[in-house]
Amino acid sequence: MLYYLNRAEVFDEIRLWINENKIVDREYFELLKTPKYAFVIPVIRPAEPNTWRHFYSGCTDQNTIYVKIDGDVVYVGTNAIKTLLDYRIDHTEPFLISANVINNGICAYYQQYYGSIGKEFGQLTCTSNDQIAYKNNDFVKHLHTLFVDAIERDVVETFFIPHITLSQYPYFSINAISFFGRDLIGKADRMEGGDEGWISQIYPREERRPCVICGNSIVSHYSFFTQ
Repeated sequence: MLYYLNRAEVFDEIRLWINENKIVDREYFELLKTPKYAFVIPVIRPAEPNTWRHFYSGCTDQNTIYVKIDGDVVYVGTNAIKTLLDYRIDHTEPFLISANVINNGICAYYQQYYGSIGKEFGQLTCTSNDQIAYKNNDFVKHLHTLFVDAIERDVVETFFIPHITLSQYPYFSINAISFFGRDLIGKADRMEGGDEGWISQIYPREERRPCVICGNSIVSHYSFFTQ
């Protein structure tokens, strides 16, 4: 992941959120305490309930764009981060802007709709927990194989889709998202339980600021716990 993030050459700082607080994670972060990785800052989640807000409460700088990427994102397109940020800068109204994620229920629906994915396993639904996209391991293996083939043939753009405004405010998996720090000022403390539902659905719906998928910013997410 650090390879991809360094390659983007757009980050002033990288924060590694330590969620599960495993010993192996701590050991890894100790290895990063070198001048080469001075810009990498570990952030440890407190061992108490409802502490996702701890991470987001530090993402409220007025003039900063934040990009959150899951630790099991295994591919980031060459220009994916810059493309995502350029779109974010030019489109201030959406609360979140998501990359077009391989292995993400909502994104998979639109990838199938626009022809990047076939219907060998059935018709996908526009939900984050679609029975095929979220739970069918054979489909997920097939999807990853398709995408790896596209990488090897240098035709990743076949997975591009139009930019999608999620006007119905669906719950979606926030595998790779961007947001303005100013939009979370005074808001992070309202986050209850996990972050995903609040940040992808509840708050955007309250503010009438639907989230958007940036269709030409491609990243690939390895797996959900159901896979």
